[in-house]
Amino acid sequence: MSRYPQKALALIVSGLFVCCLFLQSHAQPSLRFTPDAIAAYRQITRLQMDQASNTLRRMDRSDPQNRLIVFLRIEQTFLRCLITESPAAFEQFDQLIHPGIQSIQAVKVPSPWTSHCLGELYMMKGIIAYKQRDLLQAAREIRRGYRTIQEGLADYPKFLPSRRDMAILQLLIGTVPDRYQWAVELLSGIRGSTSQGQAVLSGISSNFRAQGHFLMEETVFLEAILLHYVLGRTSEAHALGKSLQERDPGHPVLLFLRALLAQEDGHNDDTIRLLSTCQEDPRQMPFPYLTYLEGKAYLYRLDLDKAQSLMSDWLDGWQGTSLRADACQKLAWCALLDGYEGDFRRWMNRCAQEGPVYLEQDKQAQADARDGHIPHTGLLRARLLFDGGYFEEARGVLDRMDPATLLRDEDRLESTYRRGRVAQAMNHSTEAIRWLGITWNSGRDAKWHFACASALQLGHIYQASGNLSEAETWYHRCLSVQPDRYGDGLHQKAKAGLHQLAD
Repeated sequence: MSRYPQKALALIVSGLFVCCLFLQSHAQPSLRFTPDAIAAYRQITRLQMDQASNTLRRMDRSDPQNRLIVFLRIEQTFLRCLITESPAAFEQFDQLIHPGIQSIQAVKVPSPWTSHCLGELYMMKGIIAYKQRDLLQAAREIRRGYRTIQEGLADYPKFLPSRRDMAILQLLIGTVPDRYQWAVELLSGIRGSTSQGQAVLSGISSNFRAQGHFLMEETVFLEAILLHYVLGRTSEAHALGKSLQERDPGHPVLLFLRALLAQEDGHNDDTIRLLSTCQEDPRQMPFPYLTYLEGKAYLYRLDLDKAQSLMSDWLDGWQGTSLRADACQKLAWCALLDGYEGDFRRWMNRCAQEGPVYLEQDKQAQADARDGHIPHTGLLRARLLFDGGYFEEARGVLDRMDPATLLRDEDRLESTYRRGRVAQAMNHSTEAIRWLGITWNSGRDAKWHFACASALQLGHIYQASGNLSEAETWYHRCLSVQPDRYGDGLHQKAKAGLHQLAD
């Protein structure tokens, strides 16, 4: 036999061996982000749920051993839970999550995606437990998710999706309020570093943007949310959200992000423009929160008829429990500012009956309903205008206010606090320090949150001016008082400020 047939035979045998290996790898469970899997993921995150379901069914036929089908179906249901709070979605999640975790655990083909996906499933389970008000179970599942991702990073230390999740956990744990330290103890082994977590997350976000990674939108979304809610760097978060949404104007979740952060950054008219001009896409699952956000935007502009119409529509159509009490309070404010005290009381009575509640906004709304007092309309107008970024208008309301109408200690404290915040927003630092200092001195022994919030803002002012020792003093003062409301959020931001000073 010549050497040529022998070479041909060797090539045939080698080819058959490679084919066997290929077929064997696809005959056992694996996790592979194929083009179809990436397409399904993108459809899910764009809320194109019917298209995503069709893609996943196609994968059932063409790639049945790819367990990303299982993971993506759970992620699809998880997003439905968060966005709609439909009881049917929660029921479906409960049905899918346990067999889904077992399915991912059965994957033996080595891959960094195995521990990553498994860890994310545990964290989804923890978030759903939190929404169902099982805080102990939520902490346990997040701890399990952390450890699973940590074990994966031991084998694949450069795997960016898992490094991203670890950075987010570090950032969050570093700012947990003191009264939730029991949860930190339960999460023993998780070490929090606000600045380190943020630096790693920012680096991965930049990397994903540069390479057009399919996780880019999700990562930048998370970075922007954490910059605002945890670190208090709202303008930076807003710029990030704006640049991301401009790249994909039709993406509903990115529209939500930009509209939310524009409002939080004092650009309320931008929020109204974005939400009032956006076109509904029939391929996308409805996103009810956008209606709530638009109603709030009109309330901040004191367009009471438009705010009332949108908020009522949202409340009538909303299946969940989140923000219902808050919406009732906002409708009560519309009635009060329109001069209808009776309607104000009716809405506040309904606010008190909503529930169960777990969001801070709902808790505060119900606390106000239980107090039973009618807000000072001038202070309420100033507050709403300030929240919308209408600082000149808010200042005008405060300047025209008759001090003799401030009959309650709480109102007098709020008046000096509002003046300080308006001055701060208008970059009148000396005036802001004076009014916030008055609020601190007058209210640090009172139950209301104004002194605590003033200390936090004084910390921000001094940190921005480079007076770091004074900033540290005021952050500690913020942590030293325990207001009856808003304390957790204020203390979390003060802790984040101290972490930034230390690092």
